[in-house]
Amino acid sequence: MEIKDRILNAMKELAGKKGFHAVTTDELAAAGGVSKRTLYRYFASKDEIIEAVLNDLITGVERRVQSIVAGDAAPTDKLRGIVGAVLEGISFIEPRNLGDLQRYYPRLWEKIERFRANRVTLFKEVYLKGC
Repeated sequence: MEIKDRILNAMKELAGKKGFHAVTTDELAAAGGVSKRTLYRYFASKDEIIEAVLNDLITGVERRVQSIVAGDAAPTDKLRGIVGAVLEGISFIEPRNLGDLQRYYPRLWEKIERFRANRVTLFKEVYLKGC
C-alpha cells in the first residue's frame, strides 16, 4: 500500500474512534507507520488530510451512484441502491465527525452539504422517472 493511502486509512480509522478534531498528527503518523516529516511531505496540513479522506469518500460514492443510475433497474431499486451506496460510503463517519466538520472545518462541511444536496436532487430525478 502506498504511503499516502496508509495515511488516509489511518485517518479514517482514528477519526472513526475519536473524531477528526481529536486526532493529532503524531498519532496519525504513528498509525500510518510513517514519521511526522513524511506525513507532511505528502500533506501540508491535517485539514488537507481530512479533505483527501472526504474527497475519496465522495468520489467512491459518486462512482457507485452513477453506476446505479445508469443501470436498468426499476426506479425503486435504483433508489435503494443509491441509499445503500451512500450509507456504505459514509459508514466510518460517526456523528461526532460531522459535528467536527461543522465546528472546526466549515469549508469541508460545505463540501459535504453540497454533495448531500446534489444527491437529494438525484433522488428526486430517479423517483420522478419512475412515476
